Amino acid sequence: MRSSLLTIPFGDGGIASTLDVMVRVARDGAKLPGMILFAQDVVRGIPARETDREASAIFDAVRGAFRYTRDPVPTELVKSPEVMLRELEEKGVIAGDCDDYIVFLLAAMMAVGIEAEPMVISEDRGTYSHVLARYRGKRGWVSLDPITNNPVGWAPTFASRAAVYSGGSLHGIPPRSMGTTAVAAP
Repeated sequence: MRSSLLTIPFGDGGIASTLDVMVRVARDGAKLPGMILFAQDVVRGIPARETDREASAIFDAVRGAFRYTRDPVPTELVKSPEVMLRELEEKGVIAGDCDDYIVFLLAAMMAVGIEAEPMVISEDRGTYSHVLARYRGKRGWVSLDPITNNPVGWAPTFASRAAVYSGGSLHGIPPRSMGTTAVAAP
């Protein structure tokens, strides 16, 4: 396990840098035997190729494994799935902020072959202030916000600006297109 201290720029460049770290860490985490077992255990009782039901089950499992805790001041801390799996095993709960939820969620989804990516929003057309995820379901992209009590497919209506991170950069999307597909629970 390795730690890195990076200086990130302000604004969208800093957000893109942070998302790049998150995606790389999630992709690496998706290959961990512990993450593969975690995700496979969650989806075990769901019929094969039921992506929406698998995503919903993983979303619920990840949300249930966390206690929202802010990062240390003035640091943007991104935990690896390896660290979070160990924390879950040793303490029974993972302490982390929205970045950590999303890294763990992306890694778990990727571990069972679900295409997923991070998505950021801004409330005031300024700097992006919150990260969510989305996955490709049977009817298109579906949003996931694990730090709220909202269901799969919920997207905040207050967002004035939104972007997804894929292919190494931010891609602006209309806030109303973030995905509000209703998904049946497993």
